[in-house]
Amino acid sequence: KITFNDQPTVQVEFPVKLDTAGPANISLSVAPVLGEAATDNNRVSRVVKVMEDRVRVAMVTSFATWDFQYLHNALSRSSWAKVDDHVLNRPTQTLSMTPEQILSQQVVVLNDVADDALGATQWEAVYKLVSERGGSVIIVAGQVNVPGKAGARSPFVSDLLPYLPGKAPAWRVWPGQEAQFRLTTSTEARQVEALRLVDGPEGWRAWEQLPGFFRVLSMSDLKPNARPLLVERDSGQAVLTESRLGKGRVFFFGAEETWRWRAKVGERDQDRFWTQLIRYAGEEPYAQVGATRSLDADRLFIQPGEPLRVRARVLDLSLIHISEPTRLRRI
Repeated sequence: KITFNDQPTVQVEFPVKLDTAGPANISLSVAPVLGEAATDNNRVSRVVKVMEDRVRVAMVTSFATWDFQYLHNALSRSSWAKVDDHVLNRPTQTLSMTPEQILSQQVVVLNDVADDALGATQWEAVYKLVSERGGSVIIVAGQVNVPGKAGARSPFVSDLLPYLPGKAPAWRVWPGQEAQFRLTTSTEARQVEALRLVDGPEGWRAWEQLPGFFRVLSMSDLKPNARPLLVERDSGQAVLTESRLGKGRVFFFGAEETWRWRAKVGERDQDRFWTQLIRYAGEEPYAQVGATRSLDADRLFIQPGEPLRVRARVLDLSLIHISEPTRLRRI
């Protein structure tokens, strides 16, 4: 119970727990006071959407690097992500996920993963997840594994990379004692709100304040379908790219030291960068989710004649069954 006393306005915050997915009505009311001319404005109601869907993220790594661990921790604390992690502890260990499990994800993160850590049908499933399901893959290069460096063993790997076969970049290493490779957004990346580190007009200039790296895998020869999002500040070469492949997208990140961004501000910048990138890569959750169909609308109530944006997702179960690897036609 809140009492106004002599204050003209009172700000109130209170938790609301909603356990059932779908539209939920929230009402707020205040008791009438003596002498009120009307009580119509003493009650207000709003309808909100309660989501039951979460972004399904599979994280695979050959080494539990600091970046991988911090990202895993950030996603595990979030309410919107469902994380399935796989750490390959031995150089010869292969991924245990089945093609069906890969196809059930929305985002797959491959961190410092060797080409032969996935079998032919697994790479085919990754390719289908992107090109036919509209999912996303985030490939993070590592000190040991630079994808395609020794020649991609699977044609699906070549299609996922932002550079042509045989054009894999090499690590650039800063020789001094203070890291000087600094990342900034490309001109066209200013359209991607997920890369904004601070709300408001300072969101882009915040990149200039981040600590530098000792190692970057900067890329100069990109495929036509790849666009740079983050570039190395001095050379202008791409470090983070986004590529369209069929219905989905592939992100390639040539850095492994975002943990350095925690030096003075803790988790703030690093967690925001990675979680926003994952949410950008993953599809916005649907309000109603079924076994094969999902549905969502941007508003629950509209007036006659008003436009309404409706999204639908239909799962084609025939895509789950993978036997022998086949060469897929590019869309």
